[in-house]
Amino acid sequence: MAIDEISRPERIEVRQSSGPWVLVFVVLGLLVIGEVYALTKLGSINSIEAQQNSLKAQMAQVNDQVTAKLASLEDANAQQLDALRSELDATSKQMKTGSGSASLARTRHLLADLQRKEDAENAALQQQLAQDRDQTSQQIATVNQNVSNTQNDLGTTQKTVDTLKNDLGMARSDMGTLIARNHDDIETLRKLGQRNYYEFTISKNQEQTVAGVGLVLRKTNVKNHRFNLNLVTNDMQIPKNDRTVDEPIFFTTGTSKAYFELVVNQVSKDQVTGYISTPKFSQPELAAAQSSSGSGQ
Repeated sequence: MAIDEISRPERIEVRQSSGPWVLVFVVLGLLVIGEVYALTKLGSINSIEAQQNSLKAQMAQVNDQVTAKLASLEDANAQQLDALRSELDATSKQMKTGSGSASLARTRHLLADLQRKEDAENAALQQQLAQDRDQTSQQIATVNQNVSNTQNDLGTTQKTVDTLKNDLGMARSDMGTLIARNHDDIETLRKLGQRNYYEFTISKNQEQTVAGVGLVLRKTNVKNHRFNLNLVTNDMQIPKNDRTVDEPIFFTTGTSKAYFELVVNQVSKDQVTGYISTPKFSQPELAAAQSSSGSGQ
């Protein structure tokens, strides 16, 4: 399938207009939105940290309540044990005088029952305390994770704001893509992660494959910063003549309906330097594009 070329953009002329100021205001507006979003995230972190402190206070309160309950229960059981021991002592004295054997057996039975009851209640309280501690620990861990996620979101937002600040120095094409003017601009666009970028330097009449597309430089005009170049794919050469530096050239290939973008940043004698940007292809699409280009050479 042949390359589907978008209608060639009008030649770019440098004129005094309100376009750049509109771009600046739009980007500044995006910066303000980014800053507001960052402040909102900071407020979320403060709220989550307050929730974390509240959970810690609740856990401390639960520990205090369980400890008080254990102490109260131990005091009550101790009083009952003391009473039974007194009764046992009295019964023992009666046994020495030949009476009270039935009372002694009953007292021992009650004492054993009370001891078992106390052990069971202590075990239940300890289990409940362990469950409460585990639940509170899980809640604290969840809050900590939320804090970490919010901090990561804030960091991403800050990076986006920084990128928008750098964007102030770049122009946009009619397709809405940012046009890189040099290697540093290309690196900035790579960090945005929206498209793939492939840099190239090609010499006259020497075909070179870039991003699965063949490029053949036919002519350069250093004085006027112009060049003629052919795109090669599917056994076809599509001429792109009389193009200028930093002028985006959009085209499609037979393997994808998404647009490729070619930009030449520098024209020298018998040589040009620039880049091709492509959509974020999946691995099968990228393999198909490279295979198609290879079969056409």
